[in-house]
Amino acid sequence: MDELNPQEEKNLKEAMRRSKMKEMLGGLKELEETLPEVAIDAPVKAVAKRRSIWPLAVAASLLFLLAAAWYLMRETPITTGEQLFAERFEAYPPIGVTRGGEVDLKTKAYEAYNGADYATAVNLFAQLNANSTDTLSLFYMGISQIAAGETGKGIETLNRYKEMSDLDGLVKKADWYILLGKVRAGDVGEDALLNWE
Repeated sequence: MDELNPQEEKNLKEAMRRSKMKEMLGGLKELEETLPEVAIDAPVKAVAKRRSIWPLAVAASLLFLLAAAWYLMRETPITTGEQLFAERFEAYPPIGVTRGGEVDLKTKAYEAYNGADYATAVNLFAQLNANSTDTLSLFYMGISQIAAGETGKGIETLNRYKEMSDLDGLVKKADWYILLGKVRAGDVGEDALLNWE
């Protein structure tokens, strides 16, 4: 799906506003058609003696329609990438980690990841990846970087992981986290999340 540029988005919003106004004007025309005809030849005294409530009813209806138009036409808040990220982000559960025994660098990294201490996890995974070719820790480092706010680095790390990994299921998950990172950075909108397969 093509992304709209700011001018196209502005034009689309303006077209939607005009469409709503046309609907409201159509409602006013229907109201006008239901009003009784006013006889021009009617004596002035008869009209002056009788006070009609029709002008007040029409004025109240117009006021109501104008208030409804204002309510419908005002800007609705747009969800930011940061809000969408916070709603959709869920850390991927760690796999390939054993419990108990010696607490090594790998265990510390995964413990920080599990504890949502993503900044610490990034540092520990970086140390781990400097001395290892473990692609799985690269996957978790990318997620940690995105969660810690280092979105660009996280996307790069996950793309590196995809090039090196043979775990097809996790490559699809890496694509999901890359998409979340792009949403957080504002590179893509909510539509990309809705169209995710």
